Amino acid sequence: MGVKDVLSRKEGVIVGDDVLALFKYAQEHKFAIPAINVTSSSTAVAALEAARDNNAPIILQTSQGGAAFFAGKGVKNDQQQASIAGAIAAAHYIRSIAPTYGIPVVLHTDHCAKKLLPWLDGLLDADEAYFKKTGEPLFSSHMIDLSEESVDYNIETTAKYLKRAAPMKQWLEMEIGITGGEEDGVNNESVDNASLYTQPEDIHRIYTTLKQISPYFSIAAGFGNVHGVYKPGNVKLHPELLDKHQKYVVEKEKTDSDKPVFLVFHGGSGSTKKEYSDAISYGVVKVNLDTDLQWAYLSGVRDYVLNKKDYLATQVGNPDGDDKPNKKYFDPRVWVREGEKTMTARVAEGLKDFNTANQLHEGRMPGESIASFSGDLASLTAPAFILSTQSLVEFSAYWTENLPVFIAPTQEPDPGLRALLVLKWLINTLKQQYSSRSEKLGSEKKPLNPFLGELFLGHWEDERFGRTRLISEQVSHHPPVTAYSIKNDKLGIHLQGYNGQKASFSSTIHVKQLGHALLTLTPPGAAAGATETYLITLPELHIESLIYGTPFVELSKHIHIASSTGYIGKIDFAGRGWISGKKNSFTAVLWKDGDGSESKPLYSGHGQWSGEFKLHEGGPKSHGKEIETFLPAKSPLSPLVVAPIEQQDVFESRRAWFNVAESIEQGDMEKTSHYKSRIEQAQRALRKKEQEENREWERAFFTTVPAERSAVTAATKTIGPAAVERERVFHQLVAVLTSHHSVGSSTWDGIAPDKTNGVWRLDEHKAATAAPPFHPDVGGLALGEPADGSASAPTSRVTTAADAA
Repeated sequence: MGVKDVLSRKEGVIVGDDVLALFKYAQEHKFAIPAINVTSSSTAVAALEAARDNNAPIILQTSQGGAAFFAGKGVKNDQQQASIAGAIAAAHYIRSIAPTYGIPVVLHTDHCAKKLLPWLDGLLDADEAYFKKTGEPLFSSHMIDLSEESVDYNIETTAKYLKRAAPMKQWLEMEIGITGGEEDGVNNESVDNASLYTQPEDIHRIYTTLKQISPYFSIAAGFGNVHGVYKPGNVKLHPELLDKHQKYVVEKEKTDSDKPVFLVFHGGSGSTKKEYSDAISYGVVKVNLDTDLQWAYLSGVRDYVLNKKDYLATQVGNPDGDDKPNKKYFDPRVWVREGEKTMTARVAEGLKDFNTANQLHEGRMPGESIASFSGDLASLTAPAFILSTQSLVEFSAYWTENLPVFIAPTQEPDPGLRALLVLKWLINTLKQQYSSRSEKLGSEKKPLNPFLGELFLGHWEDERFGRTRLISEQVSHHPPVTAYSIKNDKLGIHLQGYNGQKASFSSTIHVKQLGHALLTLTPPGAAAGATETYLITLPELHIESLIYGTPFVELSKHIHIASSTGYIGKIDFAGRGWISGKKNSFTAVLWKDGDGSESKPLYSGHGQWSGEFKLHEGGPKSHGKEIETFLPAKSPLSPLVVAPIEQQDVFESRRAWFNVAESIEQGDMEKTSHYKSRIEQAQRALRKKEQEENREWERAFFTTVPAERSAVTAATKTIGPAAVERERVFHQLVAVLTSHHSVGSSTWDGIAPDKTNGVWRLDEHKAATAAPPFHPDVGGLALGEPADGSASAPTSRVTTAADAA
């Protein structure tokens, strides 16, 4: 469990309920998020880098003066125009760059005294315009600081601004009790010390007033805070006062939480670790850091200049020679970077002091980013710039992209050669399933996580074979499971199955696939209804070359095929250094139970599943007759026919993810995160509603069948006699792969319905009657917005007839 598990948007600027969820999680897990004043892109990336490398959320904020600096000191600011423009520019910059760091960011503005309220008004104008366009405010939150004014005016004016922010679910931070010292043109160095300490009655009054308007607010209460860093002993902090505030509100309001108020620690620079720890234990969720970071940034630049002063005196000429150029020393990218490094180090120190480090994912190490996760593959979050435009629900089509190879077993009368053709087809599918995307895109991208009920529908049309229909449906969300059916009625071949993934990280990403495939075919000349069945297990895989930025899939261990005709196949996988020393290597054997064995097979194969492979009679070392040399890359793909996006149902994958895919292709990470989060939030709302109504999501095409062999016959009335016979054969094959002496070791978990929410099969009745709209009672609510559907499918997806044209 970590911060990302409670957020709908996992990386980039978060807003609304995500900000509330972050602060609640911080209180519950006793950490606070540092708020970093940024005045340039350089200071922003220094803070982002520290948060990314420490697996932590971060708050980036601009003050009125810092925003004016962001716009440029040459811009007039008599009407706050520079501060407004600078803050907006900073917001758009941070929104654009933050997703590439793979962390959640709260975008905030700091302080705003009475004389600066026109600045806040201008920012709220920008928020409302952005909200009208995108459904969320430009900034996550703002601060209003009327602590120098009367308590009545402070509360009344804060309430007015919260009412304006509330429709956008925008956070508002207010201050009660003056923070001493000087910051951003506001000087409180000579105020009465009593003004530095807030009274619990004031906190209670603020809480009750603002709570009636919106839950999205926090209070910066004074407990002796002072901006800047002063000589030890000159500042008297009393964080225990914060505990009194919380207890007072609990007593008066009888709240469920013992920390009902989200508190903010201003003037954090120069404080002790104990002061931080105590304040956080009393409900502080945000700590402002500024003075220490200004000093840290300067330190890096200063030390560089002092160390390189002999190389910075002139453009040409240094201790290495009078004619030696000095450009590489005075290039701003060099010395500015030194300031970033020292600022990053100080932010990292704050993340550790505030217990924020390693809070994004439980048990993860700093800097792991995409590689730092364990659990369902769907739980892996990745920066939007390494996302694929393809949903995982589309992967089912890879089973049949070489249609003639899929159909071939139905044309072979010899059962042994027929089983060999099934083995050949299975090996051939591996290239499309596990390496075609990296070959097309240059590296493996993280697919989009399908939502419950998501569909991918299509068919292959062939003059010889007729129509082969594809149905792929996300049948479970937790754990994530995709079920699929690929069926050709003319030739009597049907592949169906389901798969989920369990992933872990140990030097690289390891994925254990759960589920199985079941191939049923009618041999040539067979009597009506006479079929044979093949049970196929799924390979484990891991991601190679992750640290080099060019990840690709490598398969590991082995998989089996067991047929109702008694043939058993096994494919062993290896990477570099085995057999040919090439990646994606394998050996395969096929034998008949009672007539051969793994060591004495009838047929064998070896080579690269992503490249060339050979099939032989006999074992791998018997030098038997070569049957075929096959190169998947030279086997033409069969284009899949998919309805145009504008004709697809809202639950069909390419329509559902259209805006996300388009944003990824455009390289617009902010839009990608926005549209992706809207779908995730909409899905979360649907699951909540189902739970409240005590009902389960209705699958459009698939249903579960009994997982226990003993229960299959009893289900005749519900699943029909044909399905009962299919499941009877299935359980016989399961027994072969899980306990039969001739198979040897198996890496398959068996049926394991608890890991996939059941045993999933195509429901023939549903499939015959299903038609769009597939879920008319939900419709566009599933996406959180109307689908656009006006452009072609991105080319990283399964090849379709439209793509081929």
